[in-house]
Amino acid sequence: MVCTAQAAAEVPSLAEQIFQRYQALLLREDVYEALPEVLIELKVPENQSLLTPTTISSVLDDPGILKTLIPDISDEFISLIKEDIDIRAMLNDPDVQMLLQDPMALDELARLLSIEPSTSTVSITPASITSPDIGERFTISVDIANAEYVAGYQVTLQFDSEAVRYISWEQGTYLEGELYDIPAKIGTAEISLASTARVASGAAEGRLLRITFEVVRIKASILSLSEVVLASGSGKSLPVMTQGAEIAEPPKPAWDVNKDGVVNILDLTLVASQFGETGDIDADVNRDGVVNILDLTLVASHFGE
Repeated sequence: MVCTAQAAAEVPSLAEQIFQRYQALLLREDVYEALPEVLIELKVPENQSLLTPTTISSVLDDPGILKTLIPDISDEFISLIKEDIDIRAMLNDPDVQMLLQDPMALDELARLLSIEPSTSTVSITPASITSPDIGERFTISVDIANAEYVAGYQVTLQFDSEAVRYISWEQGTYLEGELYDIPAKIGTAEISLASTARVASGAAEGRLLRITFEVVRIKASILSLSEVVLASGSGKSLPVMTQGAEIAEPPKPAWDVNKDGVVNILDLTLVASQFGETGDIDADVNRDGVVNILDLTLVASHFGE
C-alpha cells in the first residue's frame, strides 16, 4: 500500500508532462517571447470555452480563425502556428489540448517556464478621506487590480484607534459563488479578515471587501494594509503589493483666522489689527483682496463656533 501511494505521488502532473515533452520548443527564443501574453489570453474565461479539440483542429487548418475567436491574441503567435510544424504538432497533442482547458495547469506550466505571474495590487479606496465630524461614519473599500485567478485573500487593516473606531465589514463582489469567510479578528487598532471561494475569479479587478468606521476624534491618521496574502485556486501564494490611505483633517473655516479650532476674540482682534490691508492674508476672510468691515462681520457672525 505504501509503495502504491508513493508511486502515485511521483506521477508528474499534466503541466510537468507537457514541460518535459516540449521543453526545448517552449524555451526557444521566439516561442518563449510570445508565451506570457498568450498564456494570459488563454486563461480568460470567455476564451477558455473556445479551447475545445474541435476548435483547435479548425485553427490548425486555418490559423487566421484564432484572431477572430480571440481578437487580442498576438499576430506573432498566429504566425508561429502558420509557419512552424513543431508548434502545430504540439497543439495537436491531446494532452496539450487538455492543458489548454485548465487555467491552473497553465499557471503551473508558466511557473515551470519561469514566467512570473503579474503582481496584483490591493489598495484602500479612496486613497484620501476628509474626516467627517465626530460620531459620523464612513466606509472604505479594499480593492484588487491587475489580478489573475485569485481564489482567496487574507488582509490585516491597521488604523489609528484615537481617530476612528471599527464598526463592521462586508464582503465585496470580486470573489463569486460559494464563499467561506474566516471569522474576523478585531483588535484595538486593527482588523484581520480572510475569505476564499470554491472557484477562482477570472476578473482582473474588483472589490474584495468594505469596512465601516466611526470617527471618535478629528485628526490626521493613516489606514494601512499588512500581512496581505492572495491565493490561487491551487493554494499557491500570488505576488501582491499594497497601497494604504490617509484620513485628513477638514480645512479650518476662514473665520477661524488663527486656526486654533475656535472662533473667539483672538480672531476678531487679528482682523481688526490688519484692517485696511490688502493681499493674500488670513484676515481677508471673504477673500475679496482687502480686510474690511465685511471680514470683521463674518468673524463676529461665527463667534463661539
